[in-house]
Amino acid sequence: MRSDLERRRIQYLLHHAFTKPECVKMDKLPRFVYLATACAIFISGCATSPSAGEQVLSPTVQVSFPTNDSGETYGSAWGLTPDEEPDLIWVEATNGREGYVRRTELHAADGSQVRNPDEAVAYMHRRNDASARGCFDALRDDLPGVPGSDWQATEDSRLLIEEIMASEVRGDLSTEGVAALASLLKEVGVTHIPTDLSRLAQVCATSARDARVQMIPVYKSDGVTVIGEFEIG
Repeated sequence: MRSDLERRRIQYLLHHAFTKPECVKMDKLPRFVYLATACAIFISGCATSPSAGEQVLSPTVQVSFPTNDSGETYGSAWGLTPDEEPDLIWVEATNGREGYVRRTELHAADGSQVRNPDEAVAYMHRRNDASARGCFDALRDDLPGVPGSDWQATEDSRLLIEEIMASEVRGDLSTEGVAALASLLKEVGVTHIPTDLSRLAQVCATSARDARVQMIPVYKSDGVTVIGEFEIG
């Protein structure tokens, strides 16, 4: 099952890498994270070659932004590389108000600071570990033996939790997702696994996805006044 999961994983990563618009309002990972992670999994020499992130960046252009009283630039980051982005980037907050997120806070949360395959894999591991704990927290009342918060993820468990979430996106949660959840529960030592895992697979997928969500503050252009929050999934 591991080889099949890895095959699905690379398909999932490449799909996101080549279909995601370069827009800060999208709540998915930057394209580079998907490309670098896929590269790290399947191409042993990737670490010494030019990074995928460097290949997709547009030529540097001169961009002029207004500045606030603190000297911070603010504006839209649409179509810009990380080096060209303003200090405060325009977004729409979860409450519908338009404002700005601080670039450093955004990049720390969404993986934009990832610069090589090793960092990309570590970033994906942290996300999958959070997802697995979210899934287990939601299943603990239904399934005795589900690990507690001190559980340490393995590579197999990370692949399985990713497969559960990917199956929800593909629309085959009731088959592939259920199979992955059954394997995950066996992996972590759950002995009494229900015959019908359809409902629990949905609970796991939803909770795993929600556990990845981070909220960062949305400011007015002054970079001080908070007017809402921006969700990063």
